[in-house]
Amino acid sequence: MRGGNRQLAIGVLLAVGLFTLASLITHKLSAAASTRQPAPSRPKLWTAAIALLATSPLWLALLQLTPIPAELWTSLAGRQDYLSALGSIGQQPPELLPLSLNPNATRAALWSALPASVAFVAALMLQRRDTDRLLAILLAAAAVQTLIAVLQIGGGKTSLFYFGSSHAGSVIGTFNNRNHLADFLGMSVPLWFYFALRSSPKHRTGIARLIPRNAWWPVWIVFGFAMVVVLLLTQSRGGLLSTSLALIGCGWLMLRTQSQQLSPRMRWAAIAALAFTIVAALISVGLEDLAKRVQADRLIVDANVRNAYTLSTVQALQHFWPWGSGAGTFEAVFPRFQDLQTIGYVEYAHNDYPQLLMELGIFALPLIAAVLYLAIYQLRQLKRSTPPRKTIRNSTLQRQLAGLGALVLLLHSTVEFNTHIPALAITCAFLAGVYLRPITATSSASDED
Repeated sequence: MRGGNRQLAIGVLLAVGLFTLASLITHKLSAAASTRQPAPSRPKLWTAAIALLATSPLWLALLQLTPIPAELWTSLAGRQDYLSALGSIGQQPPELLPLSLNPNATRAALWSALPASVAFVAALMLQRRDTDRLLAILLAAAAVQTLIAVLQIGGGKTSLFYFGSSHAGSVIGTFNNRNHLADFLGMSVPLWFYFALRSSPKHRTGIARLIPRNAWWPVWIVFGFAMVVVLLLTQSRGGLLSTSLALIGCGWLMLRTQSQQLSPRMRWAAIAALAFTIVAALISVGLEDLAKRVQADRLIVDANVRNAYTLSTVQALQHFWPWGSGAGTFEAVFPRFQDLQTIGYVEYAHNDYPQLLMELGIFALPLIAAVLYLAIYQLRQLKRSTPPRKTIRNSTLQRQLAGLGALVLLLHSTVEFNTHIPALAITCAFLAGVYLRPITATSSASDED
């Protein structure tokens, strides 16, 4: 969860991911053979965009790790200086060199991306009921993180529940950074709304039985309140802002799903109850420490540091454009461009988007275009699938709220390096896959009930 023990953690995730992918493909092929039903038609551009994203670790590895002649390598943007440095110490360059400036880092980065790709593909392929079970597991993980955070607060800096972290004293859960805990909980908040708002399924099995019915509503509300309180205690400004935007979307969907059951007065009462919950959470954590985090002087200092990182990253981006420095190479090449006013060792740009462009160069553009196309296409499909004044189906609600969860991380990543934390990247990829699940006019009952 922390991003430590990377070789062991990623090795296990990679093995599980590849086994999962093989199982899903085998099950899909056997199901298609037994039913002999043609696959639903999709726009060719949709299929191409999904394939481009799902296979990106493979084709990026082919592009950035395939050796090319040293003469050609030298002519590429940003490479000449490195060969000159080798020559200055009397070293001869190899005859063949990969495009990446740090091939080992690129291999590690692309291997690390495979579990997230598998989670993305799994979300697209699974039935809704199976997806519900996995979303419930994610929400259960959020409950565990919330409990650990409360125990950290109760035990202080010496709490055993920091598990030896050097960041003891902050509210971090099992992560090593309060921003990362805030992101995980922020992505989980829309899931809380999903299980609270969806209509009761006809069949409750496995972990789905944990979803509260009428008798469990008080416990469910306390759990939601506790998540919001811990989110506030992280004092993560980016996490709180992105989660607040997602909360607005959740509140709108809450009113939309209950529009036929609630009178106008009850709708205002629901809005007041949600606002009261947030205000109560703010009061319970104490506003003084939170106010210090948003003081103008502190905001300016922190913004200047992050802006300096971003500007230096953009400088590196321009230097290596259009081929990029190689996936995962930021840590190795950034010191050359680091602003002298920013002290310390910088592992990430604290803005994942310019870092992505710096490392992948022009190869990042089709990825960005695919994400934007799929997000907009699905938004239009969801709008069409739910006419005004009609009840939102469970499958549509699932997609909408999963999309809001993924949006939390994507927004916060403009000032953080959340996509480089395996737990967050895999969670976001899965939620994005749930959001992008195909919608058909004749969906099966198992997908829509």
